[in-house]
Amino acid sequence: MKLSDLKMFQTIITASPNEEIHILDEHEGTYFLTKTRIKTEDFKGNKIEDIENKFRVTSIWSVNITDGQIRKITPYGDFDINDVYITANYLYFVKITDADHDGLLLEEDYQGGELWRVHWQTLDHTLCFNIRPYNFHRFLTANDNYVVFVSEDRIPDVTEVVFYDLNTKRFAVLNNVYDYDWCDFRLVDDKKGEPVFLFQKKYSEGVMQDAPCVNLVTWPDLIAQLDWE
Repeated sequence: MKLSDLKMFQTIITASPNEEIHILDEHEGTYFLTKTRIKTEDFKGNKIEDIENKFRVTSIWSVNITDGQIRKITPYGDFDINDVYITANYLYFVKITDADHDGLLLEEDYQGGELWRVHWQTLDHTLCFNIRPYNFHRFLTANDNYVVFVSEDRIPDVTEVVFYDLNTKRFAVLNNVYDYDWCDFRLVDDKKGEPVFLFQKKYSEGVMQDAPCVNLVTWPDLIAQLDWE
């Protein structure tokens, strides 16, 4: 049987022919999605002649499965959305803006951006910080007090694990150096929903480690060890 042959389904949200829908995640019966569309005119109203300069814009939506309520969380605007992370109270996203004011969203714009969060019940939007000087790659975790993301390609051969304290507005960074001081790492949630940091040393001062082991650092111990600036 083909998946496309399934019957007895319920359509929960639709899009126009020039839009695409992407399913993000679920939280307590609410499903989060994005709608994207390709711009044929730049932000200044000029037609985009070069197909390579066409770009997308994104909006964020939610659907409550119990009552069918559809909410527009973040409407379309003069920006794209690079990544989204959903927590118990907030939806965090990276807003890509036209930093050089040329009316387009091109590759260099995606190297920066702004990190925002929206309280997905009240729909209040708050700018948390500008991504620069880091190059946002992906979220690792977030909660009411901290955001953690990966920055790539800012420093040659280094992956940066970037922490941001939303209360003190300070950053801390863990550097992971390819083939020299490299660790495999994960942030996972424990039974209480609190992040736990797992890491395994692969290289130490350029020497491959012969005896693999996985180390665990609790969230309070991790936060206390970081150098905050």
